Amino acid sequence: MCGSYALEPLTGDADVVVVSRRLIPDPVRVAHYVLSGAVFNRGRATAKNVLIQYQIHRVGGMKIGQGKVSVSQKDLPGGVIAEYRSLIVGIPSIDDRNVQTKVRWTKKRVPLDR
Repeated sequence: MCGSYALEPLTGDADVVVVSRRLIPDPVRVAHYVLSGAVFNRGRATAKNVLIQYQIHRVGGMKIGQGKVSVSQKDLPGGVIAEYRSLIVGIPSIDDRNVQTKVRWTKKRVPLDR
């Protein structure tokens, strides 16, 4: 899924945000989960090397896992949505509330003459 997300006007520099996140258990394998979602670049400039970082915590707050996920488009132009999806292996009994996601990218500035 790549497309426009026209709910808000685009800003100047690249500005990527997570617009959806979902964690579902694998129906076949125990302690396996699929983390998926989408990011949106609400800036005009292209965001380079877009990457999702996630952390998994127990209910008490102790970190029990972490990782990185690439998005479907490594370089994300302004106004475009891209999806991400990853298999998380070997962590039993978690749900969406136990996962935190952050998006990282290399910023590319909009030229001043625009």
